[in-house]
Parts: sequence; structure tokens; C-alpha cells
Amino acid sequence: MFEEMSYRHYSPRSIKTYIGLVSIVSKYFGKSPDLISIAELKHYLFTRIEQDKLSASSVNQTISGFKILFKDVLGREWDPVKIKRPRRPKILPTVFSKEEISQILNSIRNRKHYCLIALAYGSGLRLGEVISLKPSDIDSDGMQWIHANKKFFVPIKALSAIFRGVFMERLIGAIQSKELKIPKSQDVLYGDIKSIKSKAYEKPWNVYVKKTFKGANQVVSYLGRYTHRVAISNSRILATDGHTVRFQWKDYRDNKSKTLTLDCAEFVRRFMQHILPSGFYKIRYYGIMASTNSATKMDECFRLLKKTRLISFYQGLSTYEVLREIFGDEMFKCPCCKSGKMVFGIREEKGEAP
Repeated sequence: MFEEMSYRHYSPRSIKTYIGLVSIVSKYFGKSPDLISIAELKHYLFTRIEQDKLSASSVNQTISGFKILFKDVLGREWDPVKIKRPRRPKILPTVFSKEEISQILNSIRNRKHYCLIALAYGSGLRLGEVISLKPSDIDSDGMQWIHANKKFFVPIKALSAIFRGVFMERLIGAIQSKELKIPKSQDVLYGDIKSIKSKAYEKPWNVYVKKTFKGANQVVSYLGRYTHRVAISNSRILATDGHTVRFQWKDYRDNKSKTLTLDCAEFVRRFMQHILPSGFYKIRYYGIMASTNSATKMDECFRLLKKTRLISFYQGLSTYEVLREIFGDEMFKCPCCKSGKMVFGIREEKGEAP
């Protein structure tokens, strides 16, 4: 039996276990194991389960040992129907939730320890495997560089964690060196560094990476396409016959320009969907830039920064006055007579409603 299992490359531990279990059964009956029948083996296992509460694992190992002896060594018939293996009770392991894992990892302040534990957890290594790791276990020769997608730059989750760490390190350093002073009117205990860390680390950080603009003009040009244009430009309207409108549109699924013909009512309906309802604005100011805060908190911000708040030269002027300041009186001269001035207003015909 030893030679057969060695020939089949069983581990030394498995060989020792199977031979030991077969020997125990042989001593129980007081005869050679090759003289034990399947019925006697079933009786032995039943007795051990009832009297000694033999585990399902030990029962399965005993059956496997006799299967090797009967079938592979002695060449006897082995009918698995006559002796069935017991079912192992399925017990779900106790696992941590994502939030609990995050709390454990975020509580580690030493970066070296954090990397070791995060690597062990992410690789699915058990405690015994982690303890027995050696530098020689790293197969440096087998490493290879896997090229990422052209659109891929950096893992967002990893970048978020790094950005949070660097940001918090600079923030705490600025507070400790008194380079940054938090107003005393804040409700949260910003003076307490532990309070700052706990509140910052308990929330997920999202980092978005995008190519930078080449200047302020590009920012204005980019935002202007969304804030200062109508639903469709005149150049995209190709033809109209009073009943239908044919225009050009871009299909972003294949990134190609296509044409579409709609009746006038449907075209107007789609156009109207781009007109904001009353009370809505394309540009909204948020936070300290909001209209409710601009007169109070903005002044406080400039005071803390020791900066002078600039006021627009055209503040308080009407549209007419602003245009006159920029373009002069020439803009309002009559294009026909070159002497009269144009006046903005609503002209009412006699007998007609304005």
C-alpha cells in the first residue's frame, strides 16, 4: 500500500494518514486489513460515529484508505454504492464587510505595514502563507509588463487613496505650522486633528483625471458651447420647405455626421426641449460663490486671505450703458442716415396691442 501511494505521488502526510487509519481498523477487528469486508467496514464506521462522534472528515479518509487498499493494491471489487461517504456540513465562513475591511486598512498609519497587509488581503493569502513568505519567493524573471488600454492612465481607486493621503498630510502640516487658520465660527472641531482625520477618512474620495486646458480662453470656449449657444446652429440646418426641416446631426455611436428630416412641428418640439423652464439658469454659482453668500462669506474669504476683492467696472450699469462704454456712440448711429441714434424699445402701432 505504501509503494502504491508513493508511485501515485501521494504526499508523505497523506500516506501516513491513510496507512494509520487502515491499521486502526485492522486492530479493531484483530485481523489483517485484506480480510476485512465492506460490511464490516460499514459496521466499524457506524459504531465509531455513534460512540466516539467520529467526524465526517475522518470517515471519508478511512473510506479513501480502504478504497486504495481494495481497488488499487488488492485488485478487489469496490462498489461505492455499498458504502457512501457522509455529507459534510456546509458552514459559511465569517467574513468582513467592505466597510469593515476599509476601517481595518485605514487604521494602519505605517505605509510599509499598510502595503504588506493590503497585498496579503488582495492576493487572498492565508496567515500561514504570509508568515512563511521570503524574498526568494518573488519570481523576478517571470515578471512581464502588461500594456494597458490607450485610454487608461491610472487606477482611480489607487489614485484616490494616494491623493487623500497627500492632501491630508499637507492639510495637517499646514494646521500644525499655523500656516492655515480655521475660523472659530465652524461648528465642527477643526482644531482637533484627530477629528479632522476621522471625518476625512470615513468618507470615500473620488478623483477625476482629465487633460488640462491650455489657458483661460479654452475654458471659456469649452463652457461657452454649453451656456451661450442655442439648441442647433444655423449651419446645421440644410433645407426647409415650410413643411419639413432637414438638418445635420452627429451620431456618437460611430462618430459620424448624418442627416435627419422632421416635420416642422416635431422640429420645434425638440428645439423647445432645450429651453430652460422659468426659474432655471444655465450657469449657477455654488458654495461661497452663491448669490446668498457672495455679499457676506466672500468678503470673509478675502479678509482671511488678505486679498483685495475686485469689483467689475460695469457693475450696476444697464446693458445699453455697458455697450456704450465698450463700443462707443458709433454703435448706436443709424446705419442709413449715419447721424440719427437708434433707441431700444417696443414700437406700438396705433390701434394695436403692444
